[in-house]
Amino acid sequence: MKRWGYKLKLKLAPLLSKIPMVERPKRHVPLETRLLVTIAILILYFAMGNIPLFGLSPEAMDLFGRWRALFAGERFSLSAVGIMPIINASLILQILAGPKIMKLDLTNPEDQAFYLNMQKLLVLCFVFLGSFTYVTGFYIPNQDIASQLGVSLRFISCLLFLQVFFGGMLIYYMEEVVSKWGLGSGLGLFIVANISHQIIT
Repeated sequence: MKRWGYKLKLKLAPLLSKIPMVERPKRHVPLETRLLVTIAILILYFAMGNIPLFGLSPEAMDLFGRWRALFAGERFSLSAVGIMPIINASLILQILAGPKIMKLDLTNPEDQAFYLNMQKLLVLCFVFLGSFTYVTGFYIPNQDIASQLGVSLRFISCLLFLQVFFGGMLIYYMEEVVSKWGLGSGLGLFIVANISHQIIT
């Protein structure tokens, strides 16, 4: 079993390493730089929440409703999936690595890199699954826009999927930038920012 897991790790490592990631700073980052990075990411996050999905019908439904603030997502926008893919990926990895199911030594740089690469892969899968669920079950394509563009509703659904998927992956990389180059945790920042925005509005 151990040998099988080791072989699987060797096969997955080259594939996982091709997924882009945010590198950690190799030298000390000044506090001013960290603050500017955090503010820039926060502005981009709010901008994403205010960009509506192109091609969405007014009859579309919101999957999470009032719970969306806790997921740090804004309904019917580029930030629709929020931070749920990141949380889900982290939980699964902790379950697998905690009881030593994956047999990883996180003090070993090679195993640590494999762990981070697995997290990227799981986040990508959860963003894909969330985007697909939204578009196929809740985000109805707009018939008027399809008629104006002369395309099918399926094409508009594909556009909606790409927008939600792109937004979800962008939030993941934004969280990585804040955690490695900014101040504090990106997850905490997005949750506090979204809840504060909901209270103010």
